[in-house]
Order: sequence, then structure tokens, then C-alpha cells
Amino acid sequence: MAIDKVKYPFPTPGGAYSELRVLKSNAWYIGRMFWNEEDGGFEEPGSRESDYFASESDARRALASDFETRSCIENDAAYASGVLPNPIQGTESPDLGDPELELGDVDHD
Repeated sequence: MAIDKVKYPFPTPGGAYSELRVLKSNAWYIGRMFWNEEDGGFEEPGSRESDYFASESDARRALASDFETRSCIENDAAYASGVLPNPIQGTESPDLGDPELELGDVDHD
């Protein structure tokens, strides 16, 4: 399947990146999707270009503001050189709070 150049306007070896968008893994963040040309083509997370946000609305506000970012090409180079940990490898995770808390200790009001 060919790359949709409107959806993925930033070509790179092996595929192409999307524009910045709000994405979610364990928490909300600003990043890019990647169209991977291997095995007939598939979409996967391509980059995380922000810290994590507490809510989708917080991430959308940040994206709509003067969000400071690197280009997807700069991120590729930084991941390849090891300057940045690759988010796809799961080397970073959001601060999910005190690991000592038990589920019963959380106030659900």
C-alpha cells in the first residue's frame, strides 16, 4: 500500500511521519504517527515530542499553543544517536504517582 502523502507528509527512510497530534499510551502526549512501509505498510507510534499530560484537553491546549518541538527528522537523528531514548522501546514512562498506594487508598470522589 502506498503512503498517503497528505496524512504522512514527512518522508524518511522506511516510511513517513504525520503532522503533530495528540496521542495516548499510558498517558496523553503530543507526537507523530509513523507509516511503516514494511510488510505491506502499517501505522504505528512514531515519536513522542512532549512530556505527558494529565488529560486529553491539557494536551490539546498545549498543541494549540506555542508548543516548542523538534522536527521528526531531528528526532530520528537524536533517537538513532542515542541522545534521546526511543519512546517506542519503552525506556520512559509517565509518573503514575506513589507506587506504595493500594487501589483501596485512592479517593474516587
